[in-house]
Amino acid sequence: MIALDNPVRFLALSWVEPGWEFDNPVVLLEPTVRYSDEGHTDTIIEDAQIEICLALESGEQITDEDVAKEFEWRGWKLSRLKRVAREVLNGKEFPVRGYHAEEQIVRFVRGVNGEVEIENE
Repeated sequence: MIALDNPVRFLALSWVEPGWEFDNPVVLLEPTVRYSDEGHTDTIIEDAQIEICLALESGEQITDEDVAKEFEWRGWKLSRLKRVAREVLNGKEFPVRGYHAEEQIVRFVRGVNGEVEIENE
């Protein structure tokens, strides 16, 4: 659960799909699940952090994006992508797909103006 003042881990994975001409998949794996064809782990993490700030300010529930159809169509499994991300962070290389994993740990805190802000750990 994402709450104010607690450390929150963000984990994203991007890669190149051989034969794909128009997109470069990127998946946010933690703390929520998101998919984009933009191919930049830092962008998907930043976008999710902003969404979480807004949700924490408004009291809205933070939920996963519905990626079931996209994952089924592409033949992806969340558990496998998480395993690959851990392996990449531990130094394993995947020359064909060129996986890139990014991990950030932040805290969401209430600023002096009452807005939710992000502090890097």
